Amino acid sequence: MKYIFRIYGKILAFLLTLTGFSCEFQGTEEYGIPTATFKAKGTVVSEANDLPIEGIRAVMKIKLNNDDMFQGIDTSFTDSKGNFNLTTSEYDHFTNILYLELYDVDGEINGEFIDMDIELDYSSEEFKDGDGNWFKGVADIDLGTVKMTSKEKE
Repeated sequence: MKYIFRIYGKILAFLLTLTGFSCEFQGTEEYGIPTATFKAKGTVVSEANDLPIEGIRAVMKIKLNNDDMFQGIDTSFTDSKGNFNLTTSEYDHFTNILYLELYDVDGEINGEFIDMDIELDYSSEEFKDGDGNWFKGVADIDLGTVKMTSKEKE
């Protein structure tokens, strides 16, 4: 009986080889989906006097299903120098476009400012430290100085 199974196995392997299938696996098996790390940083200042604004909420978001729905994926608040840093690891196959929303959430404490939306396009950024497989690497966007407009100016 073992002899018959060996013959059938060899015939099946031969037929699969003729159709382009191979019994040998090349490479490393990996589970999951491709990912990448996206970073964004900048300094938020007042458009009127270039002074840093503390307490601005910075939210990195991803657009869902080509709708007008967004999901927040990292949140930070500007420090006393107006600096913020955001980092997220996302599924790279979704998009290389993320969004940054800046909100004045402290009311009149540091002045009132108009909320801003900024598109973060990572498609032309260089991804560093990727592993050549599932992890594409790290892309960093430095927005430099972002100027927010005072609500009083309206």
